[in-house]
Amino acid sequence: MNNIAAQFHQLPRSRSQAWTYGIVFVVLLHAGLIYALVTGLAANFSKYVPPILEAHVLEQPQQPPAKQPPPPEVKLAQPPQVATVPPPDINIQAPPAPSITAVTAPPNPPAPPAPIAATPVQGIASTHSIPPYPPVARRLNHQGTVVLNIAISDKGAITDVQVAQSSGFSELDDTAVGWVKAHWRYRAATEAGRPVASTVQARVRFNLQEARS
Repeated sequence: MNNIAAQFHQLPRSRSQAWTYGIVFVVLLHAGLIYALVTGLAANFSKYVPPILEAHVLEQPQQPPAKQPPPPEVKLAQPPQVATVPPPDINIQAPPAPSITAVTAPPNPPAPPAPIAATPVQGIASTHSIPPYPPVARRLNHQGTVVLNIAISDKGAITDVQVAQSSGFSELDDTAVGWVKAHWRYRAATEAGRPVASTVQARVRFNLQEARS
């Protein structure tokens, strides 16, 4: 390297030549450095061979678990003694039971009275007289029986008389109606013990033989 530098100084001093020589010098310098590095690294690399590593697993002997020490005995602190006061003696007296008076059951209510039977109208016999024979009918020898419908009030009085069946002769019918209405009397019919109005039938017979006797 020193020889190359000496030769470089001996070259002509013109600018172009100096520039050329400088480039050549730099190239040669780099080439020499590269060569030296390559040859040195290759030699070192070939000489070093890494050793082969072998791994072995060693079995550890199992040891029995260590005995745990017993837990420490914990002593409970006794509670402080407190002086107790006996409760007061309280006597509660129950109120006296109310006196119970004997209550007798009420007697059985009386049985309802039996219903009163209804009674029919009844004629007063002393008033049921036979009417006198009509003179016209006697002369003409007329006789027969008249059937009458008689209406009776709750007082027993006759309120109406109608011919239900004629004797065949008007003078006999009219005589029977007038006489019964004016003279006959009744006892009113009853229902549940109370008098009520009613209707009854009656017969009035006209007989010439009985009239002449």
